[in-house]
Amino acid sequence: TRRHGGSALRAFYATKKNVKDSINDIRFFAKFCGYDTEEQVEELLVGPKASRELTQGLVTRYRDHLRSKNMAYGTINRRLTAVRTLVRMAKLIGAISWEIDVPAGEKTSMRDTRGVSKRALKAAGRMDAKTVQARRDQAIVALAHHANLTRAEVVSLLLEHYDPKPTSPSVRAAGRRTRLTAQVKKILDAWIEVRGFRGKALFTKSDRISPMTQDEIIALVRPGSVLS
Repeated sequence: TRRHGGSALRAFYATKKNVKDSINDIRFFAKFCGYDTEEQVEELLVGPKASRELTQGLVTRYRDHLRSKNMAYGTINRRLTAVRTLVRMAKLIGAISWEIDVPAGEKTSMRDTRGVSKRALKAAGRMDAKTVQARRDQAIVALAHHANLTRAEVVSLLLEHYDPKPTSPSVRAAGRRTRLTAQVKKILDAWIEVRGFRGKALFTKSDRISPMTQDEIIALVRPGSVLS
């Protein structure tokens, strides 16, 4: 038999030393869902119409939303923990028989921002953008620097991760969507124009099919490279 009426919320708050922060974390999730109160969140997550599949999917989308905002790992983890704990409390009091598993994701407290030197940026701007390699290299430098992507994120990009929407161009990397400036979009579009649409990787070798590796990205943009 399910028990509602705020029981899971009361059990959740009873486990927290700082109730105010816990309320704020649940309300933040409520805002994401388009709700105003914690009670509405409880009904959504563990109410009569809830299921593990629906709640897991919703919280996963919430996690991706938090990551898209480039929030600190600790903040994302705390807000997800609040939601997971509420679900776990609902199980403990017998309201539901399942739990969810939505981790915050890989901790990236120290981003690898060593990939692009100032000399590489200047050199990329001087390259003849008419050549295929120049367009590719300029696009890599633009993403690594202006969009603040790590070399691992640049290498992992697929064509489908790039959204060239004129009003809000973006790329999706490491579970988050990063908005691009008009200038970066122009550089990316110039590369894709000559790259074509064969293969999946956004950045390819000279055959325009095989994906580049992290080592090749490092060799391209580090001091002493062809772009230095």
